[in-house]
Amino acid sequence: MELVYFVGSCLWIPVALKFGDWKSLKRYAASVYYVMLGSVLAVVITANRELWIYESPTYHIDDTIIELFITFVVFPSAFFVFLSRYPNGSGVLKPFLYITLWVGVFAGCEAFVHYYLRIMSYQNGWIISALHS
Repeated sequence: MELVYFVGSCLWIPVALKFGDWKSLKRYAASVYYVMLGSVLAVVITANRELWIYESPTYHIDDTIIELFITFVVFPSAFFVFLSRYPNGSGVLKPFLYITLWVGVFAGCEAFVHYYLRIMSYQNGWIISALHS
């Protein structure tokens, strides 16, 4: 079941290859590194009091390994595409809808992993919504 983490994460690579603006990679690199650093710091800071745990009932993979895999595969790919396609100079509505779309994509992924597959659990009072079970 936990292979979903790795398969789902690796699906972001072809998305980045197809939709990323590779000519402008240098322009976005610092922002992508910043997001990755923030994620690594969150893993380190919350190591003794995790907000969520990725469960691995079959292969017994440590949740920190899964978190770091997501940090180094999903976040760079997704954030690169997000920045590459951001609607600059488009008024207020297009950027708002664009950000809402991306929030929905990541909320949907998290809800799928937590509520449907049940291989992620929230800890220490952290919840995604009022629908928390």
